[in-house]
Amino acid sequence: MSKNKGGRPAHHDGETKKAAIAVRTAPSVRDALKAAADENGRSITQEVEKRLIVSFEADGGQRSSETERLLAKFAAEIAEIEQMTGKRWHKDRKTAGAVLEMFRRLPNHLVRTDDPYDDEFVSRTWDALYAARQETLKLMEHLRDFGISPWEQSYMKGRLFGNSSATPRRPEGQLGGILGRLAGVADMDRRELGRWREREQLERLELPPEAKRHALALIELLEGADERELSANEAHSEAIAPYLQAEEEGRTLYRSSKRRAAEMAVARGDDFSISDLF
Repeated sequence: MSKNKGGRPAHHDGETKKAAIAVRTAPSVRDALKAAADENGRSITQEVEKRLIVSFEADGGQRSSETERLLAKFAAEIAEIEQMTGKRWHKDRKTAGAVLEMFRRLPNHLVRTDDPYDDEFVSRTWDALYAARQETLKLMEHLRDFGISPWEQSYMKGRLFGNSSATPRRPEGQLGGILGRLAGVADMDRRELGRWREREQLERLELPPEAKRHALALIELLEGADERELSANEAHSEAIAPYLQAEEEGRTLYRSSKRRAAEMAVARGDDFSISDLF
C-alpha cells in the first residue's frame, strides 16, 4: 500500500476534479479575501469559490436588480456599524442592536417604489401646502417685530413640519415620518383656529395707534393664512390617503403571514419567534 507523500489529497470516487484558474487581483482585494477566509474558517481558495457560488445563485434567482441594490445598501450600512463598534454583528449584542435599529429606520428612506410624489396630483397638493406654510411663517415673523409671539396652531405644532421655524421639506420616498403624522390632521376642529392669543398680546402692548392697527391687520391676515394652510393640508391628506392605505395593507399582509407561520409552528411544537404572534 503506497503512502501519501503529501501535496493535494487524492480525489475520491464520484468527486469531480477541480479546475485551477489563475487570477491576478489588487493587494487590497486579496487582503479582504484573507480576512474573510479567516473569519469564516476557510482557505482563500474556498472563500473565493464560496463567493462565486453565491454570486451565480443570485444571478439565477428571482431577485431583481432593485432588490440587489437594497441588499447592497444594507450590507454597506452593516459594514459601517461594524467599523464603529469594532465587532461583528453576529458576535456582539451591541453591534446587533445597532443593526436592528438600522433595519427599523433605513427601509423608509430606501423604498422608492410607487413614490406618491411621482403622482402629479399629490405633488401639486404638497406644493400648495408648502406655499401656505411659507405664507404663515412670514406673517408670524412680521408679528414678532411688534413684540408679539405667535402661537403655533395645534394642527401644525410638532405634527406637520416638526420645528415650526424650519423650512418645510417634502418627504422623499417614504410613507413613515411626516406622512404618518399627516393622517388625521385634517380632522382638527376648526373652532381651534383664531388668533385670540395674539390679539390679547397686542392689547397689552404699549404701541402707537398706527403700529397697533398694522399689527392687527397682520393678525387678520394670519388668520386667513391659517385657514388656507389647513385647507391645503386637508387636500394633501386626501391625496396621500390611497398611498398610506396601500402601505398599511402591505404591512398587515406581512404581519398576518408571519403570525400564521408562528401559529403553525406552535401547533407542531417547532421553534418560533414570539414577536411574530403579535
